Order: sequence, then C-alpha cells, then structure tokens
Amino acid sequence: MSARGYDLTLYRSAFNGSADYALPLFYPDTAIGSLAYLKRVYLNLFTDMMFETAESDSEYLYSAGCGFNFEMSFLSTPVVSTIKIRTLYNFDENKYKTNILFTFLIYLLKLLRLQCKLLK
Repeated sequence: MSARGYDLTLYRSAFNGSADYALPLFYPDTAIGSLAYLKRVYLNLFTDMMFETAESDSEYLYSAGCGFNFEMSFLSTPVVSTIKIRTLYNFDENKYKTNILFTFLIYLLKLLRLQCKLLK
C-alpha cells in the first residue's frame, strides 16, 4: 500500500502512517427512484506519510486531502456502496489530484440473516 495519490511502486521496505477523520454531514435516507437509496453523506479529511527504501535510494511520500463520500445501496440489495470524490495534494510533486472512487461492502450478517429466514 502506498500513500494516497501516489502510484504503487516496488520497494524493499516501507513504513506507512495515516490519519483520517470522517465528519457526517447529513443523513438523507432518501430513495432515488427505484434504483438507489442514499443513506448518508460525510466529509473525510486525511493525511498520509510513507517512507520507502528501494534498491538504490529512499524517499518520503506525503499527501493530504479531503473528500465527499456518498453511502448508498442499489436495487434494494444489502450491498452498501460508497462513491468517493476526493481531492488531495502531493507535497513532493507539488500538485493537486482529484479522484472518483467506487467501493462496496457486503454486510455478511444481513445476508446470513436473510438465508436463515429463507431456510425456516
């Protein structure tokens, strides 16, 4: 794993540290038609620091930024997805980057409960 905003590189050893703070903005609990359900929106502030050593040299990687996260589910499934829009600053490259990410988590307990109800 690398500091956010940097490309993954091959290194001999690395030390990584990060700090995150999530601030809930609002809980709309709103259906978006029959396709999606918007559960919550929150702001994420973060900073990363990584020290890596490669074959010939070593370097520090620093980044910091913020992003808006939209937590939602699609088609009434127990799969919770998060759409993340984040902007970060890479200190050693001296430039800003913006990413749009899509992640999802399956709540296994919900699925197990659903299976248990179906088996009864």
